[in-house]
Amino acid sequence: LLTVKLAQTYFLSWVISYGATLLFFAGAAMMRVIDMYKQQTIIIIFSCILNIFLSPILMFHPIGLGISGAVYGTALSQLFAVVLFGYYITKNHSYSFGKHQIQIEMLIQKTLFLLRTALVTVTSSIFWPISVLISTYYIARLGDAEIAMMGIISKIQPLIMTPSFAISIAASVAISKSFQNRKILEIKKYFYMAVCLIIAWQSAFAIILLLGKDTFSIIISSYNTKAIELLSFFLWTIPITVAGRGMMFLLSQTLPALNKGRQSLFIDFAYIICLHTACYLVGFLFQDFLIVIILLSIFNIIGAVIFVVVMNKLRRDYAFIGYFRESAI
Repeated sequence: LLTVKLAQTYFLSWVISYGATLLFFAGAAMMRVIDMYKQQTIIIIFSCILNIFLSPILMFHPIGLGISGAVYGTALSQLFAVVLFGYYITKNHSYSFGKHQIQIEMLIQKTLFLLRTALVTVTSSIFWPISVLISTYYIARLGDAEIAMMGIISKIQPLIMTPSFAISIAASVAISKSFQNRKILEIKKYFYMAVCLIIAWQSAFAIILLLGKDTFSIIISSYNTKAIELLSFFLWTIPITVAGRGMMFLLSQTLPALNKGRQSLFIDFAYIICLHTACYLVGFLFQDFLIVIILLSIFNIIGAVIFVVVMNKLRRDYAFIGYFRESAI
């Protein structure tokens, strides 16, 4: 009963905060539509930094919301970003139709472009909660130690992945602008810088977790010996492979900016709904959470492989059709 209650609490808190996520992605897309790239990037990075501080504050003592705190921390940081998006949009752009400062046709075009830009990101963001819901359902039937691990993973995940999210979103903004100006060398540079930053951050964090994994496991899971063993194995395997998941998020963010929205949706669906969910399903079938952790490590490595394959294909495609010209650089 306690296991099911924990699973329900986490998913319900995520559903409640999902509106903030939709507003966040829509606001970010609107900022790109009106060419406020620099302001959007600064706001997103600040929001991610705010999330890093808010989530632990809400999760642990004295507030002590537990796994729901990570969700609420993310939602609050996103809502703060939405407020800043709205401020900059209304401050720097007039919508007075009487003075013909913005024509109705232009507004319709920008609105449609906004919807197309935001649709892929919003739809992809739905895949993760669906996968988490299905995965939690299976793991909740294994036992208290396993559901405790799901809660711990949800606490560690933001610390590992949030900087990668910020890097990916910032890179997508820069790549989108370079793509519109047909500057292929700039796109290559931004991809290279983003990948290097993701690997550097997650490698540094992996070293910290590996050095302190035993102590950290006892502190977090002191109430359950089996949970300590599972968490120690998790901290030994996941941090050294999770850069692959960061690359997949970078791919998910940047493909729509390169007019590859449908491909991005297909890749996200296959990677998240099919592969990620399958990791937990197989673990449930074998009644062993260690198998889940091993499969998640392989899942992360597959993400890096997919990133390399897709990048090579994009390079060949654009080189073949001559889309970019050196004179435009």
